[in-house]
Amino acid sequence: MKEKIVSIRLSEAEYQRAALQAIAANKKISQLFREAVNDTEIQFNDAKDFASLIASLNWIGNNINQIAKVLNTANKQGALNDVDYDDINNNLLIIMHSIKEVIKC
Repeated sequence: MKEKIVSIRLSEAEYQRAALQAIAANKKISQLFREAVNDTEIQFNDAKDFASLIASLNWIGNNINQIAKVLNTANKQGALNDVDYDDINNNLLIIMHSIKEVIKC
């Protein structure tokens, strides 16, 4: 019986990676953490679903690249201030890094 509640803090990138892994494994994030604590290998239930997830992540990555291109063009035209540009660019990099980490799994 599960009696104890554990609360942890994650960075946005860590949370996104855990969420994507949970989706790929068709499990809840809490179950992934329990498996990690118990040294249980995390298994994906359906290779077909995982392949579909990878295809979706690649599609998302392509969209992020298109957003980055528009962002860079707007920045070169002076349509963005440096703070907004850096903030948006950093968030895109975090998303791309999270996607690449999930794809490596």
